[in-house]
Amino acid sequence: MNITPTTVVDILGGAAELDEWGDPTESTTVVLEGVPASITETRQVVATESDAQAVAVHYYTGRLPAGTAVDRSQRLRDAAGTLYNIDYVNQPNSFGTPADVRVDLRRVS
Repeated sequence: MNITPTTVVDILGGAAELDEWGDPTESTTVVLEGVPASITETRQVVATESDAQAVAVHYYTGRLPAGTAVDRSQRLRDAAGTLYNIDYVNQPNSFGTPADVRVDLRRVS
């Protein structure tokens, strides 16, 4: 990795599971286990003209080792058990050293 990992994550995916009422739920099947990752959180205070109350919006960005097979249908679970939906995957081209896989995340638990 081109950055220092801050945690390890499990990549969750697979077919949706059904709850006791027959409704689909997110899969908890582990696709890849113990992947080193760096997850950073940034915060931005946002206010609109219609609402003077400022709101803090949190953004999460993850970096995984180059070549990690991950897509938007999967989720990440970090070492603390926090779940993140993957909103966007960027696997940039690079000259020389392979670039890390960058994922935009949304914290769901």
